[in-house]
Amino acid sequence: MNKLKISALIILSLMLFSFHPAYSQEEKTFEQLTLSAEQGDAQAQYDLGFKYHTEEKYAEAAKWYLKSANQGNAKAQDRIGDYYQFGVGVEKDMFQAADWYSKAAEQGNSSAQVSLGILYYNGQGIEKNYQKAMYWYQKSALQGSIKAQYGIAVLYEFGLGVEKDYKKAAEWYEKAAERGDTTSQYQLSRYYSQGVGVPQSDEEAFAWLLKAAKNNHVEAQNMVGNMYLNGQGIGENEKEAFKWLEKSANNGNVEAQFNLGLIYAKGEGVNEDEFKAVKFLRSAAEQGHSDAQLGLGLQYLDGQGVEKDFNEALKWIEKSAEQGNSQAKNHLGEIYYFGKGGNKDLNLAAQWFRKSAVEGYAKAQYHLGLMYVEGTGVQKDLKEAANWYLKAAEQGYANAQFNLANMYFNGTGVKQDKEEAIKWYLHAGKQGDVGAQFNLGVIYRGNNGAKADPEKADAWLRKAANQGSEKAKKYIIDWDNERIGSKVDALIMSRSMRKTGQGHSVADLTLDRTGDVLKSWGLRGIATRPKVVTKEKKRFIQLALNKGFITERMEGKLISEPSNIPSSVEKGPFPSYVECIADANVKGFSAEGKFICAMDEAQNYTLNHSKSVGVYVNMEENPDITFSTIRSVLTQSFHKRGVTNLKFSSTQSEGNTTIIILFVDGTPVEIRPLNGKIFGFVARAADMALTVYKMNKALNRHK
Repeated sequence: MNKLKISALIILSLMLFSFHPAYSQEEKTFEQLTLSAEQGDAQAQYDLGFKYHTEEKYAEAAKWYLKSANQGNAKAQDRIGDYYQFGVGVEKDMFQAADWYSKAAEQGNSSAQVSLGILYYNGQGIEKNYQKAMYWYQKSALQGSIKAQYGIAVLYEFGLGVEKDYKKAAEWYEKAAERGDTTSQYQLSRYYSQGVGVPQSDEEAFAWLLKAAKNNHVEAQNMVGNMYLNGQGIGENEKEAFKWLEKSANNGNVEAQFNLGLIYAKGEGVNEDEFKAVKFLRSAAEQGHSDAQLGLGLQYLDGQGVEKDFNEALKWIEKSAEQGNSQAKNHLGEIYYFGKGGNKDLNLAAQWFRKSAVEGYAKAQYHLGLMYVEGTGVQKDLKEAANWYLKAAEQGYANAQFNLANMYFNGTGVKQDKEEAIKWYLHAGKQGDVGAQFNLGVIYRGNNGAKADPEKADAWLRKAANQGSEKAKKYIIDWDNERIGSKVDALIMSRSMRKTGQGHSVADLTLDRTGDVLKSWGLRGIATRPKVVTKEKKRFIQLALNKGFITERMEGKLISEPSNIPSSVEKGPFPSYVECIADANVKGFSAEGKFICAMDEAQNYTLNHSKSVGVYVNMEENPDITFSTIRSVLTQSFHKRGVTNLKFSSTQSEGNTTIIILFVDGTPVEIRPLNGKIFGFVARAADMALTVYKMNKALNRHK
């Protein structure tokens, strides 16, 4: 709470030299008042001084205040103390100020008591003494002084002259706040926000902030705006948020100006307005706000809201960097590294990256590591590169984590350590780094000496594919064809060899003993047309067709508009999605096989379009499929993928139709009969289960 301490010192000093209330005077003419004062009437001397004070004739006022003070008038002693403290009407003299405050305080003058307490607090004109500051604050507080109540709170907050006690500090802030002291209202709001000395409460924090904001406390206005913007302690209200942020900004608060600049630049909650962004960023930048200086520099660099001006950009970014802004130093490095504005200078780039990197800025650490790898701007040093990558990686910078993983995997700049490589690939992959996700897929497949884990390999490859990696998509297709084709070939050969001694031909045995496999594989081949069909795939499709296990009419149909669904199919529970109809006509094929067909088409659609689709499986010819069948298939498939957080919940809809809700890691998937013969559910859940199901359900049962 150092900011609180600084603000306390400033506020207490500013609060001191305030106008004393006008004291009641007898109805006297100026001449009569002057005559009485000249005759030595102490009250008249004070009143005459006050009159000159209101006319801003401070030297004349000081003369009469001093005369009255010398006669022991406590109010005059307090006022002349003010004059000496602030150099008004007399030469500034803190020792004289302390002396006159002491005289008035001893006579019980509340204003002088709090002023004397402030001098003891700051050590001005008198030796610093927090215990004496507390003594005089308490004297004044007993007479109801708000300034004294605030001063006591500050001493308790920082443990100055007393044992630190946030609870007592909060109590004194509240006393002053309830009597309208704006600074105390603001400080009390911070206590509630942080849960210091009082129970944490965003609602109480907001309530006190709002009081301070309405009393024109500019920092409170900024914070009220932010709380409205974030819905903290109060419901989100963008209109109120911008009202208060603009009040604060227009009152000169640099944080509010900076915040509004960012908001308008990004278009967060308002229409993007680069001109307003520049206006507010400039206001804050000109007051020395380093982040605003950087922001304004970037606006000039990109020509947003202002005409592009590289020199002006450089000026503001350098101003920010000179104030120690690590991000600004990194931006300067990027300017010289990439040659923005035609000023490519790799040596300067390395210097600025290093300045930012040693201050702990992760992106600069990454850039510096990259320069050591390239040997640009610095002498090539892979060991040093790994050192800087590690610093950035430990701060969670994904690019550095990926590059560091590559170095460990290949043993460049570091001792080769594939376990360490996998660790950093995992960190980067979890943050969405496509390269790391692809590499993990390849590693977990069992390449490069790593232990094979097909499920993890498939999961990471699909993450990369879903982010648009063509390399990952091709790898998945090739691997899928390879692993399923080889398993079918092995299964056929195994069955054939065991049976050839009984007089059957290999071809006959292949068809007789692997009918289900052919049906599954052939069905899959047709369902995914016009996808690329391998030579191996074509062979099994043809075998299945020749044997009569499948027909060419078996395919998945995508229907873009719900209204196009055949009349025999009621609209499903997800009419807003693209829907997939599996019009199955497969000779002797099981209901589960038709389930595979619909899921396969849905999976292909979701993989290529990144959209959810409603899936409907026509089971009219095979009424044997039940909720139990679907439940069993999904449960086994998810479990084989390591997804065990499954929960099935049944409920009754209109007409006593049972609906099953499957929760996968808390995400609900609705499964329901649509007309007694058709089941519908979202493809996302099936998408997760399909690959494992196709292989294990269709092939493993023949082991």
